[in-house]
Amino acid sequence: MSRTTFNPVNHGFSFANTFQNHRFVGPIQISMGGRCGGMVYAALDFYLSGLPIPNDPTLPPEGSTLSTYISERQDKSLTNTLDLWIERMFNPFGWRTSEFFHWGLPSQANGQFTRLKSSIDLNKPVPLGLFAPGDGGFAGHHQVLAIGYETGSRDEDLRIFVYDPNYPGVECVLQPDPMRVRYCETSPEGIHEWLTYFADLNYRPRVPNLSNPCAEMHFRDWSGQNHSGRNYSQQDFRCSKFVATNFTGSTMMQADFSRANAERASFYGANLRNSNFSGANLRKTVFYGSDLKQASLVAADATQGNFVGADLQTATLDGGIFDSADFQGANLANTKLQGAMLRNANLHGADLRNANLDDADFTGAILHGADLGGASRNRTRGLPS
Repeated sequence: MSRTTFNPVNHGFSFANTFQNHRFVGPIQISMGGRCGGMVYAALDFYLSGLPIPNDPTLPPEGSTLSTYISERQDKSLTNTLDLWIERMFNPFGWRTSEFFHWGLPSQANGQFTRLKSSIDLNKPVPLGLFAPGDGGFAGHHQVLAIGYETGSRDEDLRIFVYDPNYPGVECVLQPDPMRVRYCETSPEGIHEWLTYFADLNYRPRVPNLSNPCAEMHFRDWSGQNHSGRNYSQQDFRCSKFVATNFTGSTMMQADFSRANAERASFYGANLRNSNFSGANLRKTVFYGSDLKQASLVAADATQGNFVGADLQTATLDGGIFDSADFQGANLANTKLQGAMLRNANLHGADLRNANLDDADFTGAILHGADLGGASRNRTRGLPS
């Protein structure tokens, strides 16, 4: 069994997906019965950015900031996977029904379960498209978020644990029924049947900007102060101001710096394990020799940041800006850098083994002596072939 830390109670929306709309993608109308994909993408955005998800149990009114945001993410969830939907829509007389079903089984080499598993095993929830039974078509499909899985000796032992936006606060379970060639989703309303599913690995995190999430927070302003050698573990520094603050040698494990302004601050040699810098301003910030293992820098701006000799193993830097940053000798093994910008960055001697570099931009970067062994490099720009 493998699970992420995503919990539908804490990280899912408190309202059900009762939006009444159909979504169009180009000339094709795909009916999803609401905005399930938008809610999945938005919930994952909040989860990865470390921001609390809105907990109002009522459906946001049409035209509200949250409703508009979910609608935008719905559109993105469909355009990201349009080719996957279209491929499964053309199934005349059910000729490909068995083929589509088998694509999701654990026994299928390099199939959809392999894609799902690779993400879940890195503690990264993955959006799923659920395709309705029948002979193809454009209606009745659905989107959920896979947050864990369990396997056994047989294909039918597979259990995929999901957040389904139709059922707030509940973990649903998807499992195959090979005899009926269906995937059965267990929910509070009973069993829902699907022909097949696919893992959406084209999702890219976005930091939600619903008006100003920092406006009502009582944040600190320690700009220019000396806080070296202190212990600030598990402290809430969200939206705070630390311009040119000195945190040299401090212990700040599991601290939350999301959306903070720490431009030109110094975290030289600091212990920042599991800390959250999502959406933070880290321009020209010093992390020389710091411990950033399992930290989150999702969508952070660390332009010209100093990460020389830093340990960023298994950290998440997806969507971050690291242009002209210095990563000489840094340990980035198993780090996630999907969609990150590292243009003109210095990665001399950096360890990037088994890192996820999909869609990242390394244009103009210095890579002499860098170890890219086993790194995922799909659609990556600026790396040697």
